[in-house]
Amino acid sequence: MEHSKEISLLTFGGLGEIGMNLCAYKCKDEHGKNKYLVIDVGIGFDATLPAQNKIIVPKIDFLEKHRQDIIAIVITHAHDDHYAAIPILWHKLKVPIYLTPFPAELLMKKTDNPEIKAHINIVQQGIEVDLSPFKVRFINITHSVPESSALSIEAYGQRIVHTGDWKLDPDPVVGQVTDEKSLIELGDKGVLALVCDSTNILEYGGSAETRSEASIVKGLSKILAAEKGNRVFVTSFSSNLARMKTCFEVAKKYNRSLCIVGRSMMKVHEAAEAVSYWNPADHVLLDAEGANEPRGSILYICTGSQGEIGSSIEKIARDKHHCIRAEAGDVVIFSARSITGNEKAINAVSNNFAVKKVKTIFPDANHHIHVSGHPYKEDVARMYEMIRPELVIPVHGEAKHLLAHCDFARSKKLKTYYLESGVELALLPTGAKKIGTFPCGKQLSEGTELLDVDGRAIQERHKLASGLAMVTIYHNSVKVDTLGLQDNPGPLEKDLEAFVYDTMADLLERGHEQPSGLLYHQVVSNMVKAVQGWFKDKQNRKPVIRINIMKKLGTTRRRTNTEETSEDNRPIRPS
Repeated sequence: MEHSKEISLLTFGGLGEIGMNLCAYKCKDEHGKNKYLVIDVGIGFDATLPAQNKIIVPKIDFLEKHRQDIIAIVITHAHDDHYAAIPILWHKLKVPIYLTPFPAELLMKKTDNPEIKAHINIVQQGIEVDLSPFKVRFINITHSVPESSALSIEAYGQRIVHTGDWKLDPDPVVGQVTDEKSLIELGDKGVLALVCDSTNILEYGGSAETRSEASIVKGLSKILAAEKGNRVFVTSFSSNLARMKTCFEVAKKYNRSLCIVGRSMMKVHEAAEAVSYWNPADHVLLDAEGANEPRGSILYICTGSQGEIGSSIEKIARDKHHCIRAEAGDVVIFSARSITGNEKAINAVSNNFAVKKVKTIFPDANHHIHVSGHPYKEDVARMYEMIRPELVIPVHGEAKHLLAHCDFARSKKLKTYYLESGVELALLPTGAKKIGTFPCGKQLSEGTELLDVDGRAIQERHKLASGLAMVTIYHNSVKVDTLGLQDNPGPLEKDLEAFVYDTMADLLERGHEQPSGLLYHQVVSNMVKAVQGWFKDKQNRKPVIRINIMKKLGTTRRRTNTEETSEDNRPIRPS
C-alpha cells in the first residue's frame, strides 16, 4: 500500500513572539513511518517572569515523545533565539545536530557537554545533506552574522525553502552576499512552500544601500569625529559580528582601539577568529585591557543593548562594572533596535547614564547607527520573485507581523496561511491545511530545571509578590514569620500571634479536638481564612498564608486580661 508523501510543518515557538524559534517538518519514510526534522532550537526572554534568570525555551514534550523518530536538528544560524536552547533541551532528544562552521564553533563554546559536542556535524554552505527521507541543502543568505543559511528541504520531489533570519545585503561587512543564483535555481525546479521571516514586513526599508551594514559607517564616524577627547561606548547584540567588525573599522579610522566588553561578545570574537572571520592581526582589547587607556583612545563595544540586568553596559551605567567607567561628557550609542517588552529596561539604563551626564544616542532619522538584519517588504518581494512558491507560510514575528505578511503574500497573488504554535499544518499544492494540534508552550530555564511558565511554581511566585505570612502553631506556642510584608519586623508578628492564639482557642472550644486527618485540614482551612480576614481588616492586604500545626492540640480556653498563672498551671500563650 502506497503511503502519503505529504510534508507537514509543526511549530513550537517563534510565532506570535520574537525569539524561541523551533519547528519541525514531518513526512513518512519508505516504510510509512513518521519521521521528523527539527529546525532551530532557540531561547527567548520574558522580562515579566518572577525569576532572576528570564530565559525561556519551547516546551517540547511532543518531540520528546517521538524522539526515536527524529532524524536530526538543523540550525540555520548563530543567533541565540535559534540555537542557544540546545544545551538546555538536547538531552530530551539526543539526536545529531547539523550546522555550518561558525554556529558550530559558538555552540561548542556554549556547552561543556561532551555528548552534545560528539553529535555536532559541520556542513559547508552549498552542500546537500541526506537526512532520509529528507534532503537538506544549506544556502548562504545575508544576516547580521555570517553563514546564515536558507534551507532547501526536499522529500519525495516536494521542495520547501525555510529562510531562517535574513535580508538582502549587498555589502554585509562579514561573510558572503546572498547566493541568489541558487535561490533562483530552486525556483526554476519548483518550490511548494516558502517558510519566511516576517520581522520587518510592516515597513519599507528604502534603498538596498541604506539597509546595508556598511551604510552605518558614516553615522558612527560622525559621532566619533565629534567626540575626540571622550570615551565612546557602542552597545549592540552580542552575536552581531558584523557590527563588531564595523566598529573596529570606524575605531581604526579615528585612531582608537576597539575594546570588547562582555563575556558573550568576547566568545563571538573568539569563534570568529577560530573560523577565519576575524584576522588575528586586527588586534582588539578585551575588557580590563581597555580600562586604563586615555579617554579618547578607545571605542568600547558592549553587551546589553536591551538593558539586560548584569550586562556590561547596564553595569557601567550603575558604576558596578569591575573595571570600566563612564564619566560626564562620554557618549553611549545604542546600535540596536529595542525588542518589544524591553523598553523599560533600556530606559532605566539611559536614565542612569543621564544622571552621570553621559549622553545616550539611539537610532533615529538623524543618527544612522543601526540597520536591521531582517527583510523589509522590498526584500520579501524579491524573495518571492526568486523562489516563486506555490504557498507562503509567515514565521518569525508577533501576530501583527504574521498577519501583515499574509496580506502581503495575498497582494502578490500567493496562497498563504496564518500559523500559530501548537498546530500541525499540511503543506499541499492546493494550499495549507490544518490537520491537527499538539501540546506546546513556554518553560523557564532555571539551573537544571524547566518550569512551565503557566505552571504551579511560577503562579506561586507571582502570588508571593504580595508577601508571605507563615504561622506555626505548637502545643504551647504560636510563631509568626513574615517575608516581604514590612521593613521593620516586630509589631505585626506579635499582633498576629495573639490573634492566632485566640482564634485557635475559639476553634477548640467549639469542639475541634485533636486535629488529625480530615479534621486537621478543616482546622488549617479555618485558620487560613481567619488570617486572611485579619490582614484584610487590619491592612487591606492579601499576602500568601501558610499554616503549620506541629503537634496535636488539646482543648484550651480563651485568654482574659485577668488571668493569673503559676508554674504548674499556665495557659497556652504565644511565644
